[in-house]
Parts: sequence; C-alpha cells; structure tokens
Amino acid sequence: MRTGAAPVSRRALRAVRSSREMRKLIAAGMVLVALLAGGCSYGSVGTENLTGVNGNPGGSTPVTQPSTNTALFHPAAGVLPYPTDLYFAGSTDGTLNIQPANALMPNQAAVNALDGFSTTAVIRERFGGALNPASFTAASIIIVPVTTDNLTKATTGVLAAPLTLGTDFSAGLGQEALVGNTILEIKPLHPLLPSTCLSGGMFLGPNCATGTGYLVFLMDGITDFSGNHAVPDTDYASIKAALPSCAAISDATLHGICQLTGAHMLIAQGLGLNPAHIVLSFSFTTESTVDTLALISATATAQTITVHPTGLTTAAIPGLGLKGHADLYVGVLNVPYYSSKTAPLTDYWHAPPFPLDTTSTFVTRFNPLPVPTATLQIPVLVSVPNAASAFGAVSPAAGWPLLIFQHGLTRNREDMFAVADSFADAGFVVVAVDLPLHGITKQSDPLYATGANPLYAGLGLPASGSIERTFDLSTVPGVIDPSGSHFINLTSLLTERDNLREGAADLITLARSLPHLSLGAAGSINPLSIHYLGHSLGGIVGGTLMGVLRPAEVGTATLANPGGELAQLLRDSPTFAPLIDAGLAAQGLLPGTTLYEQFFRDAQTVIDAGDPINFIALATGNHPIHLIQVVGSAPPPPALVCLAQPTPPGCPDQVVPNSATQRLILAGGLTQVHPPGAAGTTALHVYVNFTGGVHGSILDPTSSPAATTEMQTEAIFFAATSGTQLPVSALAPVQ
Repeated sequence: MRTGAAPVSRRALRAVRSSREMRKLIAAGMVLVALLAGGCSYGSVGTENLTGVNGNPGGSTPVTQPSTNTALFHPAAGVLPYPTDLYFAGSTDGTLNIQPANALMPNQAAVNALDGFSTTAVIRERFGGALNPASFTAASIIIVPVTTDNLTKATTGVLAAPLTLGTDFSAGLGQEALVGNTILEIKPLHPLLPSTCLSGGMFLGPNCATGTGYLVFLMDGITDFSGNHAVPDTDYASIKAALPSCAAISDATLHGICQLTGAHMLIAQGLGLNPAHIVLSFSFTTESTVDTLALISATATAQTITVHPTGLTTAAIPGLGLKGHADLYVGVLNVPYYSSKTAPLTDYWHAPPFPLDTTSTFVTRFNPLPVPTATLQIPVLVSVPNAASAFGAVSPAAGWPLLIFQHGLTRNREDMFAVADSFADAGFVVVAVDLPLHGITKQSDPLYATGANPLYAGLGLPASGSIERTFDLSTVPGVIDPSGSHFINLTSLLTERDNLREGAADLITLARSLPHLSLGAAGSINPLSIHYLGHSLGGIVGGTLMGVLRPAEVGTATLANPGGELAQLLRDSPTFAPLIDAGLAAQGLLPGTTLYEQFFRDAQTVIDAGDPINFIALATGNHPIHLIQVVGSAPPPPALVCLAQPTPPGCPDQVVPNSATQRLILAGGLTQVHPPGAAGTTALHVYVNFTGGVHGSILDPTSSPAATTEMQTEAIFFAATSGTQLPVSALAPVQ
C-alpha cells in the first residue's frame, strides 16, 4: 500500500459512511450473531476465575477431558484458543465483542474498540496436560494467510503459502503460574499482514468486503513428554465428524462453528493436509493498523506556520556550552487536534457516529477518519545558520535544507539545541515541535510559550495561559507536571495509542506546512530537501510517520534509539519495567500470571495502530532510513551494574532495549553498516551499532564524545546526500 494517490475528500468519506451499502457491510443480523451468540453467553462461567487455568478471555475451569493431551475447545464454557473470530459475535460496528466482562482480561473494553486482532501479539492454545516443545514443528503447527468475510468471518480464500516456522513465527511454551507447560504459545517474528479498507491509498467504503486473517491448524504431531499424540476435544471431534453437512449437530452454537470449520477443512485439503490429523483449527482477522494515519496523510492540508527571530543564538542557552552557530526563532503552527484537550488522560480519537450503530464512534477501518476536536496552536522552535557557522548565513539559491527534529519521552522541543550548531555548520535549518502532552514546564524558561512572553509578541497567542502541549496539567497545585509524564498511559490504552498517532498526525501537518515557512531576511526553505531526525520516542513516532508520508515531503529519516512492539519494549526496559511492574502489582497483576500476560498481550493489540513496527516496512519502501542503536561492549557489564546512574561504559541501551530495536530493524529489512560506511546512488536502509555511548548520546556527549560526534555526523551526511551515503569512521565506537 502506498499513500501517493490523490487526496480523499472528507465529504466523499462522509457520503460513503452513510451509504446503504455500508449498512450491509456490518449487518445487524450478521451470520455470526445467530450462530455464536448462544455460545458466548456462557462465557460468564469463568468471570471470577483468576488462577489462569486456561489463559482464555472467556475461560473457566476446564471440564473433565479424556486425556491430558487434548487441545482444549469447549465454547459453551468459554474455553477457546486466542485469538479467534468467534469473539466478533454480536458486533454491530465491526469491532470485537468479547462478552461478558471478564476479570482475566483487564483491557477488555479497549480491545472491544478494535476491528481485529493484533499483528504482533502472541497466539495461544491450551492443552489438557504438559506439552513437549520438541514436537512443535513445521508439520505440527501450520499457519495460513487467508481472506475472511467481513460479514460472516468465514475464511474465503488463501492469500499466500503457509508461514515458515523460525522465520515468520516461533512456537514455544507459554509461561504462567499454576498451568505448567500446558500452553502452546505462537509468536509472530515480524508483523502479520493487517486488514485494510484501502486500495492504492483510497478508501474502499462499501466495497471493503474482506479482511486479512490467519488460519491455524494444530496437528496430532504435537505430543506430551511420553510421546502421546494430541487429540481433539470432544466438541471439535463432533464438529469434524459432522462435516460436511453439519446436520448431526443440533446445538445452534456448535452448528454455526461447524459451518465455519467446514471452510477450514476445504483449505486444509487444498494444502494436502489430512483432516484426520487436525486436532484443532481456528481463524482470526487482524486489525487495521495503517488505514487511519494513511487517510489523515492523504487529506491533511498545509497550515500557516509563522516564526520570527528572538535575537538569541544557541550560545545564549545556559548550561550547554554551545558555540552560537545558529540563530533562534520562535513561532506557532495550527494543527487539527483529534485527541481531547479537556480530557487528555482518558479520552481517545472518535470517528463520526457509525451509520448502523450510532452509539459507536470507534475509529476502525470501516469508519477510519477521526473528527478533530479543536484547532490547536502549538509552539515551534527554529534554528537558522548564522555567520559564525561553517556554512555561513547566506541561504542557498534553492532555499535552506531543513531538518525536522523530534525529541524523546519526557523531553521537549529544546532538545533540538543539541543538534542545532552541528546542522547549522552543514547549512541546515532545524525545526522542532513538542510531542503531545510534552512541552516546556518551567514558567521561568525564556522560551515558555505564553502571550505574556515578549519573545512571542505578535504571534497571536492567547492573552492568558500558555500554548504548551502539556496543557499545564498539574497534579500538585501550582506545579506543572513534568513534560511527557502522562504520555505513556497504561490506564487508558486507547489514549496511549492515540497519543502516538497524534504525534504522527501533528508531524504530517508540520511537514506539509514547512515549504511555506518564511524566515524573513534569512531566506526560505528548500521544499525538496526536508529531512527528519527523531530520538527515542521521536524515533518511534518517526518510524510511524515515515510509513505514511509521501517521499517528496520528507526525504530521509535518522531514527536514533527507537524500538518496536511497544508493550514488550516497556516490559523489557531496564528503566521502565520496574516502574510498570510495581504499578501493575498494585492492581494485582503479577509477573507469571494470566492477568499479567494478557495485560501485555492486549496492550500491544491496542497500541498496534500507533506502533512503528507496523509502519517501518512502508517507511523503508518510501524513504531512505538510517537507524542508530547502542549495543555496548561484547560482553557487556552485568545487568545489575548497568542499572547504575550514570550508565557505565559498555552497557547496552538501558531505556529502549536492543531487543525492541532489533524487532524494528528486522521488520524494516535494514542492513548493518560497518566502517568505512556505505555509499552509492540509491537509497540506503541501514543501521549502525554503537559500542560506546548511552541512550541519549546523540544529544549529550557526556558519556562518549566520540559517539555523539559520530552519531551527529552520520545523521548530517545521510540527510545531505539524500540518504545515498553514510560514512562511518573507523575511529568511532561502532561495530
């Protein structure tokens, strides 16, 4: 999917949403409601079961099984694999409808706002007894990409050959307390294909008849440690025996599931699988991940961006010891704001009311564009090369090349000072804005954006209050909460997802507006030479941004210390994990329990649509990408030693773990570059491993001046050569 198609008008989208055909797309009488509602109504059996005996959202204590090697499947008791499209039963707007409320699923309400299942989270099935993981082979676990009917959720066709174990997915034992080795856990090794209602960047509307799904076959080659082969549960055995007519099954729920399973068996036969050896089959539809931001990118328009000089240079910034090679400008940009200014910690994006169910405003692939809640005036910070810079103060004839800089979590736009002088010496203007819920919080800061600040005079700021992106939120009366302290929001995962998407949406508007930026006597911008540098969270949001921006709008991107699969990133981060685990423990979610595992599984499912893991392949398809990570020495110091502050030399990144960065590298197909670097005439998609430095070294030379110099030099050359060259010094602390 590319986003270079002609823009889609909002009027056209509204017309499609209200069409009679759209009402047919997710019909109130969808087949699954009739077939499965009865089965889901029994899920309350397991609502208070907190021991994790099966690991399923609607689970309960399993009924007596004929053997310990049974693949558990008992819909009336809510014992099902996860994910499964059976959980769409009763939906009126195309979203999941997992019912009733279940204490084993802390994020159930958020998951029920989605139009499918995760492209990255684990897939699980429980067996009646302990499993032998050596039996998890390519012949015993088969996963087939399929199309699914958006109305019935039936599998309607095969998209591609079965996935490859070890390349596309791994299979192992799910580790949870009290269940032993009874859970088969399948983990995608790169994102699964998402569902979409876009074609060539255009919204299909009522013509969006199918989703993308995966059909899982578990075979009797799965064994326990005694070599006993897996067998189907009673209900699944009855379903197979009743095929193809299903006439022998009188129970309405199982009869409906039997019909869906019949489609599975047709595909199995086409693959040469013997149905007699299948102990369980189930299918699930993936959620849409790209649609909403792709359409925002297709419909966003340039806004007025106004800046004026402050009379300050970078040398005026206290405590940084900068050389003053760039003049500083402040300004404002108006952006459409889709989140809530009045409830920024609990609300999330909303679409117009869905035609079939007007109580639903969930943003899905069937209703993909959110409604702006406000036009938000946000502060802009700009640095411009001056006469003290190596480049000089005279703009190139085509205009200044420009770098968009995006800061990390809990930081603010002033982090751009750390790269302003080096980019000024290379002849770049640098522009920075704050991520949502970030900004300057010290009212004494000379760049605090308020109408009372003379530096902002004439820019149209309100007479009272500030326009900082933090909204000056205050937990302690009279003290503004630290920048970004509310961005990671595990109590409202839809809000966190949309904080990520809002950051990308704001940058789309900024990128589209920058060609019109006037610097007065200092010159103008070269609209064909706009580039991106994001650090940490700025690199994370940048990976998403570059997946939906057209190549001509922003040329290259350097992503410094980013990561993918953000729920797992937080879980593995030496910095964040202890804080998160303590907060979850206070709510009764302890590591190793069903509650804990399902919290993170479902958190990733919700966040997927804002996670760069689902955009980085698109980004590398459209733009040259340069990624930086700090891997430390080989071997690194002990983990406990690396927890010290400041981070000792030789330690890997202690904020974004290397595992999270590697996932992004793998999904993006990036190639490692070693000294002396890479050069050519075509776009590079590369990464560099640093053995020296720390998470923040691209901005702060304290840990390793050599690492900071190398990181910034790489970013400059990459942008200056339009992503075709990346010199890497043999003297730098790199692999």
